[in-house]
Amino acid sequence: MSHNLINRRFGSKQRLWQAVVDRWFGETADALAAPLARLEGDGDPIERFRDVIATFIEVVARRPETTRLFNAEASRGGPRLDYLFEQFIAPRLVPVGAFAAKLQAEGKMRPLPIETLFFLVSVGATAPAAHRPLATLVGIADPTDPAVLRLHARTVAELLIQPAT
Repeated sequence: MSHNLINRRFGSKQRLWQAVVDRWFGETADALAAPLARLEGDGDPIERFRDVIATFIEVVARRPETTRLFNAEASRGGPRLDYLFEQFIAPRLVPVGAFAAKLQAEGKMRPLPIETLFFLVSVGATAPAAHRPLATLVGIADPTDPAVLRLHARTVAELLIQPAT
């Protein structure tokens, strides 16, 4: 792609990066909107919280480049990471953290700092799809296979969201 095309279409490489991020991370945000809205709904709150976590893992696994991009920007820091955090992470982390704190206060979930939950889910649980060659070596034939992915996502959610003991 020529610099002229980038400049003509996007104005700068930074704006091209931002357009890609807005599309990819926007898809994830859109997919999480309904499960996040259901957090305050009826039914089992633990199951609703598990659904948020499992949905996130499944959605991100369908576009593993988001995890790789996030990992790269998170390791460097700077304005791009700030943009990702402000636009896509903080707006979802705040309500998820508040809901987790509520469940913990009610004794329905063991104490787990939201920061720990964030890294376990956003980096750890999404790793098999983002790092498919490693996942294959570990023994996961296809971490993006819908059945394998669903089992992985539900297992992670189950492990992380357990009642207080």
